[in-house]
Amino acid sequence: MADQEVQSNRIAIVKVPAIFWDDHFSRDLDFTSVEVSRNKLTVTLRMTDAALDELISDADYWSGDHWYGEEKRDNIRTINSAKSTLKSLVRQGIVTYDPNQMASNEGGE
Repeated sequence: MADQEVQSNRIAIVKVPAIFWDDHFSRDLDFTSVEVSRNKLTVTLRMTDAALDELISDADYWSGDHWYGEEKRDNIRTINSAKSTLKSLVRQGIVTYDPNQMASNEGGE
């Protein structure tokens, strides 16, 4: 049991696109992550496993292929940044699945 508690409280340092992070944060989906640094394009964050899981889930939803027409046009920056977020997490070794395959398989659920 103690091992599970320690594992769930791990901290990761990740770099993600600022557009998606700002959108994710503005929807009150993360209260625990700490911005370590920021530039025009990216944000470096210190995140718990739970916060990272929530970010991945949110990015996976936004990068799904369930957006059409006006809804897609209205959200294109967030959609594209969500895709970039998942790609960034794959490059950093945080996400080990193919985000494109997962997003299309889940259909945005």
